Amino acid sequence: MTVLDTIFAERTSSSTNIKEGLQVNTKCDCGGSRAWRRGFLCQKKREWLGLEEDVPSYQRRDFIRRYYRTERPRLSHFFWLHNEWGNIWTHIASGLYMLYRFYLWLEAQLELTAVAEPPLFSIQNMSGVPFATAATQTSASATASASASVRSNDDWLRLGYAVGVAAFYIGSLLVFFVSGQYHWRMCAKEREFHCWRCLDQSGCLFVVAIGYFAGIPIGFHCFPFWRSFYMALAVSVCLLMAGVFASKAGNADHISYTIILGSLVAFLPAMHWLFLSKVGREAIGFDFTMSMLSAVIAVCFFCKMAPECWAPGRFDLFFNSHQWWHIFIFITILKYSECLSRVYALT
Repeated sequence: MTVLDTIFAERTSSSTNIKEGLQVNTKCDCGGSRAWRRGFLCQKKREWLGLEEDVPSYQRRDFIRRYYRTERPRLSHFFWLHNEWGNIWTHIASGLYMLYRFYLWLEAQLELTAVAEPPLFSIQNMSGVPFATAATQTSASATASASASVRSNDDWLRLGYAVGVAAFYIGSLLVFFVSGQYHWRMCAKEREFHCWRCLDQSGCLFVVAIGYFAGIPIGFHCFPFWRSFYMALAVSVCLLMAGVFASKAGNADHISYTIILGSLVAFLPAMHWLFLSKVGREAIGFDFTMSMLSAVIAVCFFCKMAPECWAPGRFDLFFNSHQWWHIFIFITILKYSECLSRVYALT
């Protein structure tokens, strides 16, 4: 029997006051810093944790039996061990790493823009002597003007693509940190809990939509018909997800599964693009496939609630399905962002 199990066995003899379903304990007879002693370093007092019957129904997770927080969210909960600790830190760690990757991408773009492009045409040759005839100069000027116009259009397209890549990075950062807040506030009052769950699901919907609108134009840059077709499909899917989100505002499960199904529709343009683009397959084929595979694995963990469904109470702290969901969704987003960056560099 572990120390934590012993603590829960002794809960019935605790003299802790219980008011409105929340346990209150301000004592720590271990000396030293109260937060750390009640957290990792000392396991004698765990009255701020409870069983599933000690918390309201909206806070409970299927097959998670113990280590629920029975007090309002506190900053120290980021360091104390409870059944949302792993969910909080998988999101925080993912967000920090995505921030680092975004910084590297921005730095690379700034270095590229700092390099001055040599002029495409020159009125003078290398020795500084003007070209022989006015006709030659006129022809060169006309060609340069046409080339400048084409380059101007391409620059605008690349700017739009760059905004899409940056938006995906920013959206990923937002969803990771908002989701971390949501898991921290799982023990809040019901209204606050539902508000943060709504923000969490809104962030997921936003990342899926940005994934469509950033990836399809870049990927199908050389295939105008398919670019228009899949953009129309993306708009339809996103409108459908938004409609379900608005109509099922109180049903989190319906919204979650709708977002999952909407994101899986992206496999259609993804697989088609890999088939069409030989250059794309050579550049990002492996990473793109890994992104899709990670998404499938994440969905399996989310829907099956494995492994805790096979042994309820054994995975309350670590290695439960929601933590695996976080890990594989992070891999999906990370690999997809890398694919976006590389394909953007090819355009």
